[in-house]
Amino acid sequence: MEKHIILPDPTLADAFNQIDSVFNRVAHIKTSSKGNILDCLSFYKRVYLSATNNFSSEFKEDKLFYIRREWDSFALLKFQSFLNAYNAEGKANRLSSSSIVSYVTSFRQVLRYAALHGLTEGGYIHRVACAPVQAETTQNAAYSDREMDSLNTWLRGISELGQELMSAAGYKTTGAGKDPRTAKATDNKRKVERLNKIGWNSIDDLRWYFENMMSCEASCRAVHNSQRHYWFYRRASRYPGGLLALLRDWKVRPVVDLEIIMPLALKLSLETGLNPTSLWNLTVDCYQDSHPLTGVPYLQYYKERSSGQMEMHLNPYDKDLQIREFKEGQANVIKKTIARIKEITEPLRRTGGAEYKNKLFLFQCTGSNGSIEVQVETWKVRHIDDRISSTWCRARAEEYDLQADDGSRLQLAIGRFRSTKITDMVRMGVDFFEIQSQFGHKSIFTTFRYLARNKIEPRANKEIKHALENIHKNIVWQQETNPIYAGTDTIAGCSVMYKGIMCDCKNVYDPPEEIKKAKDYQPSQACTRYNMCLFCKNVVLMRHHLPMLILYQQQIQDSLGFASADLPNMHHYQRTLDVLDSVLNPAKSEFSHSDIEHARAASQCMDAFIDPVVYQAVDQLI
Repeated sequence: MEKHIILPDPTLADAFNQIDSVFNRVAHIKTSSKGNILDCLSFYKRVYLSATNNFSSEFKEDKLFYIRREWDSFALLKFQSFLNAYNAEGKANRLSSSSIVSYVTSFRQVLRYAALHGLTEGGYIHRVACAPVQAETTQNAAYSDREMDSLNTWLRGISELGQELMSAAGYKTTGAGKDPRTAKATDNKRKVERLNKIGWNSIDDLRWYFENMMSCEASCRAVHNSQRHYWFYRRASRYPGGLLALLRDWKVRPVVDLEIIMPLALKLSLETGLNPTSLWNLTVDCYQDSHPLTGVPYLQYYKERSSGQMEMHLNPYDKDLQIREFKEGQANVIKKTIARIKEITEPLRRTGGAEYKNKLFLFQCTGSNGSIEVQVETWKVRHIDDRISSTWCRARAEEYDLQADDGSRLQLAIGRFRSTKITDMVRMGVDFFEIQSQFGHKSIFTTFRYLARNKIEPRANKEIKHALENIHKNIVWQQETNPIYAGTDTIAGCSVMYKGIMCDCKNVYDPPEEIKKAKDYQPSQACTRYNMCLFCKNVVLMRHHLPMLILYQQQIQDSLGFASADLPNMHHYQRTLDVLDSVLNPAKSEFSHSDIEHARAASQCMDAFIDPVVYQAVDQLI
């Protein structure tokens, strides 16, 4: 890598050419966050420099931005301080918490690059505290247990009715009735029609219109913006049980519209946890019964990257394909759902053209927006995408009055099923890194953005209590049995324990269940997940461990304070702090006040690196 880069001098015509150059170089390297970096560049020049002149008298005077002069070790601190002031409560055009984190993170990457290439004075930047990203909407939030119960009941109802209609043998023409439009549309005539059940109020006349003007085809939904078929759908909606009941009684197999496909799509989304884009791009052969290597059922899917191109991830046989493996019970549900979708949409693949030949999620509509138009007889085949599904979800949530926990309108969105799936796996005790691998997350940070804290905390509180009870029990065990360390001369009948970094262990070959569930767990190897020790049933704490525990406590606090938005497994480390707070609090601890105070003094002289995930408060760049 080239160490030093020569930048052009800024001019009055191009005062920010050095900033543009460095930001664009970093955006070229960091392709996955290119958009965020360029957004930060725009905000930095357009808002920050315009408002502050970088707090620099030289720049304020000459208006020429020299990076070596303007970017010192406090550059990030100045930028973040401005963001806090800019985002003051009650101010218009406030930035979202995710935007602030994005700007700070992007600018930090640019400053690192500039320092590493000798463009700034000094070799480090001061880290700044960055508040966690707060969810400003529920667009991707996990559903609560009550919301999921309500959704499952609703989804089961509309799915069963739709599938009943699709199982109909097909409509048979009757030749009954006459054209309901023949009568003049006068108020008096309509009154006569209502009394005598003729015209639009006659079931036989509705049949005539359906057979002669609609080619015996209808949507499952009455769309009232149609001029030609407005009265048919309006009168049909007044049939006992509504339009769907009318179609069922007439044994009409409706066109494959969104009302038929979307319930199945929601069901598949809930079972697989795929993100919306991956879901809509599933192909007809996406499900396979047996993986060539593992022999278990699996799903093949595309995954969109931030560059906008469709990438598929590595597996032994197709370098472009991402796969998900499933357990038998879940695989059967997924297999049946996909098979049903394929069966329903197969006629559409035959008539929809080459572009739809391999698509799984197809539906029929009559216009670019899927509404019923004048010529209903010419149904078009379309592929479901994010916009179409979002519109449908919003409309159904309103129509069926789906409610959130607080009584407001439920935000029905495909992406929320993914968050729900991940959160439920965490609650079941599945290892975070296994979840990262299973859902194809490039970074563990992405995994934790999906977690819904309100669904994790009850389990976390129970774990904290259990961990403290375990620590107490093992302290008593150590005092009563006086064990020796493994590897020393064995004394018959004497208990054995193993030496660790910040605590000892009764059995390093029997780690917590969370570790045993990880794909990389090897039963014959000693456990090395030191950040899980405090939650292990084999943990043994003694007085000489206290300084290291205090040091670890301080390192976690520093990392949470300076990078709480980025620290992986943030919930785990918060739980760890809760346990350490009890262990190191003289009012609650098994250890005496003097023991803890001596340990605090000793920890000041220690410089140990305990957990690779927990990093220092200041980045040393050179």
